[in-house]
Amino acid sequence: MNYLEIESEIEARKGLSEGIRRKMADYEKSINRISKSLFDLSINGTIPRASALHLMLGAAQCVNQVVRIMEEARDLSEKCVMMPEGGFWQGNLDNTLATLHCRINVVAMLLKEQKPCKSDTTMWAECDELMQYSSLEENVGHIANIVMKWITRVRDTIGLIEGNMHDAAAKAKLLDRVLDEYKGDGGKEAFALLQDDIDSQTLVQICTLNPELRMVMLFGYDHAALMDNLIKAGCTENQLMTVVVFMRMIKQVYGRKTLSFGETELVASEGEDIDRRFRYAIQNVIDEELIKFGYDWTWIELYCEGAIKNVQFGNPKSFLDYLSMMGLESLPNRSTLSRKADVVKGEYPNWTFLDTNNSAEINRRKRVVGRFIFHYNKFSRV
Repeated sequence: MNYLEIESEIEARKGLSEGIRRKMADYEKSINRISKSLFDLSINGTIPRASALHLMLGAAQCVNQVVRIMEEARDLSEKCVMMPEGGFWQGNLDNTLATLHCRINVVAMLLKEQKPCKSDTTMWAECDELMQYSSLEENVGHIANIVMKWITRVRDTIGLIEGNMHDAAAKAKLLDRVLDEYKGDGGKEAFALLQDDIDSQTLVQICTLNPELRMVMLFGYDHAALMDNLIKAGCTENQLMTVVVFMRMIKQVYGRKTLSFGETELVASEGEDIDRRFRYAIQNVIDEELIKFGYDWTWIELYCEGAIKNVQFGNPKSFLDYLSMMGLESLPNRSTLSRKADVVKGEYPNWTFLDTNNSAEINRRKRVVGRFIFHYNKFSRV
């Protein structure tokens, strides 16, 4: 997946969370209104059962809808790496529900203590709906118990959602998935202009401007600790791609730094072992897409001239013949390698180049050789 594809996923989750938040806000207003009416009812002395029933049924309708919305929120919380922008609800929803629960319970208890008043239903005998409503009035306490159970269920789900969004270990696994799938190609990368020449100093300067990126610098290799601190800092899904791109850039710079301290010599080998190791190493260099231009074979050829005492690596022509024997196609001609060989000065890994002083290009060329050495030496361990 590239930047745009992952960003699209984040935007989709943001849209879903906005829908949940909007619906939740509507029902929260209704809940607050009903809760206030229940409170007013509870302080007026005798409680009319019809009024209590009306409010209980209103509460039941609202809370039942909140139960459904909360299930959507729980499902989404398991998919989000970080909290969506704006969250799933506004204010303290749990406190609102706790207050409603308390006021329903108070009214139900007062009704239970209140001396029941037997209704005169003679005039309602011809109206089934009124007769049914009258029977509901007698069971308003039972309705209250059902609504309170629903409220408890919603509050439990709120706890699960908050647990999901604060589970650093689980969110670290989701972050790992994003990093694994992120190919870094295309899209409006947060620091696209810096990708070629980024260095440690630039990374430090960037991270001082942004608290989330400072967390990446401190905990980047411990993803659980990173997510724990990002969650505590209030980092949202909208900031996720900035974090991911920055992590990739740190890895890129780290890779450049370790290159000069990595293996610079090939393990001792001879005969068919050289052929097997060489074939394995160049295939991996090709698979890693390190050969950007035909002349990039020059860097391996130059290194092998001094590192492998074998006739195949004595000059550009014999080296190209050897590559052809290995089955490689679309190779450059001998003059291409010869021209580029003339611009290289010094010994690997301290090469300098007469045709460029661009640090990114110099590191790219050295990386071709560095990865060749790594795979050549790794062959016996695979």
